[in-house]
Amino acid sequence: MPRLRPILVVLLLLGATPPAAAATLHGRVHDANGTPLAQVDVVVVDLQREVVTGADGAFHLETLPDGAHTLLFYRAGYAYHSEDVTLPGAGELTVSLPASSATLPPVVVTATRRPRPTLASPLPTAFLSGEALRTQTSLSLAHALEDLPGLRTVSTGAQIGKPMIRGMTGARVLVLDDGHRVDDYSWSDEDGPSIDPVLAERVEVVRGPASVLYGADAIGGVANVIAPALLTADRGESVWQGRLSTHVGSNSREGGGALTLEGARGTLGWRVAGAGRFAEALHTPDGELENTGFAAFTGDAALGLRGERGALSLRVAQYGGEFKLLEAGGQSVSEGTAEEEGPERKANDQRVQLDGEWSAGDTRLEAKLQWQRHSLIELSDEAPADSSAGLREKKEQEAFNLLLNTVSLDLLAQHRLGRRIHGTAGVSGTVQSNDTRGPIPLVPDASALGAAVFVFEEARLGDWSLLGGVRADHQTISADANADLDLAADDRDWSQISGDAGVVFRPLRALAFSANAGLAWRAPTLFELYANGPQIAEARYLLGDATLAAERALDLDLG
Repeated sequence: MPRLRPILVVLLLLGATPPAAAATLHGRVHDANGTPLAQVDVVVVDLQREVVTGADGAFHLETLPDGAHTLLFYRAGYAYHSEDVTLPGAGELTVSLPASSATLPPVVVTATRRPRPTLASPLPTAFLSGEALRTQTSLSLAHALEDLPGLRTVSTGAQIGKPMIRGMTGARVLVLDDGHRVDDYSWSDEDGPSIDPVLAERVEVVRGPASVLYGADAIGGVANVIAPALLTADRGESVWQGRLSTHVGSNSREGGGALTLEGARGTLGWRVAGAGRFAEALHTPDGELENTGFAAFTGDAALGLRGERGALSLRVAQYGGEFKLLEAGGQSVSEGTAEEEGPERKANDQRVQLDGEWSAGDTRLEAKLQWQRHSLIELSDEAPADSSAGLREKKEQEAFNLLLNTVSLDLLAQHRLGRRIHGTAGVSGTVQSNDTRGPIPLVPDASALGAAVFVFEEARLGDWSLLGGVRADHQTISADANADLDLAADDRDWSQISGDAGVVFRPLRALAFSANAGLAWRAPTLFELYANGPQIAEARYLLGDATLAAERALDLDLG
């Protein structure tokens, strides 16, 4: 209970924040000839709220807090437009969008933890959205992103992969699910991010250190999978819509589909979505690659309420599957030959996310809470000792069984200091436990704690933007004694400072020059410290080093 008191105090302070008045904003969007434009996305950047224009080009936004806001208008085939407004008193807006073939997204959120134009980002940023994302049929997030600049994939077959950014992968690349960190067993080539991109709205990738904003593990970069925003409707009105997609593949007889249903009643929005995939063994010119099929399911459900001064949303996400693993040294089998059994991985991941926001004048407060349960089980097929000659019956045996539970909390304050300076300040905390089960204890049972405080500011001086931030982190790992691993109980802790400084010169809306210097770090993982056991499918033996120190990185970017 004593550890919870500081959190309770912060939440009480958030609740005591003076309320801000609410306002409405409406207007129309047309093309260069004055013809109304329908299906134009209208985004309130600082609030991350979005509406779409109707057939007459009109849009209407309710319950906006008083103060300064930036609006973005964009539609495929037209140049985007940004508009700064101050509420109340903005009046009716009239916006014209000229035709354009530009494909840059108008705004990204991952690089600075607040929405900003893509070209104004101090770090190199890439993205995947729209049709480019929906046509990706790979189950692996890493495979879906590997065509982006600076990205590659470390994979075990087509269904398992981890993103590699500038040659760094695993624990050096942080994956986010709508701004929440996603933890997994990154030491293994058989485990990857538990996110199927088929249900995402877009994926943003930051190349370069982002430890100031997201903490350790962001040395190489960040991949943020962003879910679709919940729908809203006019007061007293209801809307709903659905999407269905399917795909098939001939090589491994792969098939799959995704279904999304979403709607809103006034300011109460909801969404239910699910996707499934399956495949048999991969084919090569020499025959099938034995033991390479998979079956997986992912889904999420979300419910959100938006009020006059803030919003609250609850989201539950599920990812699970069974993945057959081509054993090290495995060979293809000819057509008509019986396929042998082999190792198999079972992954299961559940995430419960609670997000809240509260606007008070020029300050926007956010709270992001997540509980994640990540399970990884490896099975092997062992022949019984008394098997008769010629019989190939094998019994499925559990090789190892790992369970990771993580609770993370971010409290953020996005603020303005006058007309030229704005930024984000925040505190973050994580509590994690690892439970080692099964006959092969690769690592001991352990718990980990993390706490951080950070600030990131931006000053706009005409065509120039100066950005900088600093973060202080403290992390601990407490490992239990384990006789099978010949390990005594051990405690490790690290305290580190991260920093970032950048400048952006933007003489034209379509042209920008940037420079950035970042200092990042990460603590060694539980497996790097204490692992002691075989990886059957990967044909290797893991052996940790309990004396490892923190890893640091200095990165310079020019763009």
